Amino acid sequence: DLAAGEHGAVELRLSGSQLGSLNAQARVDADNDYLVGNNSANVLIGLQSAVDLGLAFSMQPGTLYVGDLVEFTLDVSSLRSQPVVGGTLTLFLGGIPIESIAAGAHGCVIEQFDSRMTCQLADVPSGTTTRIVVRARPVWPNFNFVSASVNVVNDGDFTNNHRSLEVQIRAERQVITTASLEYLRAVIGVEYEVTHTLTTAGRLPSTDVRFLMDAPWTGVILSMTPGTGTCSTPPPQVPTECAVGGLAPGDVATV
Repeated sequence: DLAAGEHGAVELRLSGSQLGSLNAQARVDADNDYLVGNNSANVLIGLQSAVDLGLAFSMQPGTLYVGDLVEFTLDVSSLRSQPVVGGTLTLFLGGIPIESIAAGAHGCVIEQFDSRMTCQLADVPSGTTTRIVVRARPVWPNFNFVSASVNVVNDGDFTNNHRSLEVQIRAERQVITTASLEYLRAVIGVEYEVTHTLTTAGRLPSTDVRFLMDAPWTGVILSMTPGTGTCSTPPPQVPTECAVGGLAPGDVATV
């Protein structure tokens, strides 16, 4: 029994079993309580995970050529109050073959044409970071998007689970061509001049560089003048070829 003006309290302890929210409702009753409008109360409880698995992803070197050894570093962190148990990591290198893995206590395997890795992570204590280092060697030049992701049940923050990098793999010998005009609205009977710039982007010299220009179907190439080398003078509708010669790394030639 409660005397007039007296207060009573009941302490209730709850433990959540899954993420989300729940509504806790309490109700009181008494034999001589005739005002029942204030006999119940609700508390909305949000259950937040105490586990958060985060990922950082980087590579060295930043400039990469075919045949170079590249090192990908994956730092996996347990960012909340509870340890991470049963986490996984996936790495996809988009065709760059993996040569070796330094995974420590984690169990990692290479699959799918040697460019994909999956790991069963060992337990990661709260507030700590563990590192996995993957070494790979590209075999052809291209642009690659490499990605890595981590996953664990009841992860409290999915925004730090995925990372990606854009990787440009350069050829050791490479010549890039650009034109002074990307678009030309030509008038019949008027002569126009377009300069093509050849730049070596590789780390080794490019030898026997040639520049070919297809004859336009509705026009005529009047002349081609290289900054260095010589150009042929073919019949109409035959591609014109200029022998530029050798270009050292960083050299620029024009036609």
